[in-house]
Amino acid sequence: PNENERPDTISSHPMDANKLFALYSSEYPYIFISDDNGGAWRGATLQDWPDWLKMGPSPRIFYDHSQGKRVYIIQSAFVFRSDNAGDSWQVCPLWDVTLGSTNRQAGMIVQPENADQLILATRGNGILVSTDGCQTWQESNSGLDSLFVNTIASDPNNPDIIYIGTDGG
Repeated sequence: PNENERPDTISSHPMDANKLFALYSSEYPYIFISDDNGGAWRGATLQDWPDWLKMGPSPRIFYDHSQGKRVYIIQSAFVFRSDNAGDSWQVCPLWDVTLGSTNRQAGMIVQPENADQLILATRGNGILVSTDGCQTWQESNSGLDSLFVNTIASDPNNPDIIYIGTDGG
């Protein structure tokens, strides 16, 4: 990474204490990985990465806690997926959806027992659910007073219970 620029997000892998991720919104390759607690860094390979696509503001990282290989990154308009603990990435198909802004960061839940099952909070499209690791999405908005979701969390004792905070409550 560039010494003069600071990462937007830095995160340690929950299943590999030596692996760190630094996410930048303006410095290509945007995702840097260290396998030795920050001693050395390398840029990640981004598959299907169009020239016009930038990481964007406030990227956030989410991990598969069952096996540790699947990692997701979300930012204001895109979801990225890695199947090899961050060594290479692909852009998930998700168009015309706002996932957050600089002052409101929505989130995502990776189900603990199945890293293909995702619940994604959006700003205007409510909740999107994927059962195939972000390849397709379905809306799940029954009971929401607002489709502008600010935050999402699952109950640590029962991951089937989901809490959502929207502009409507």
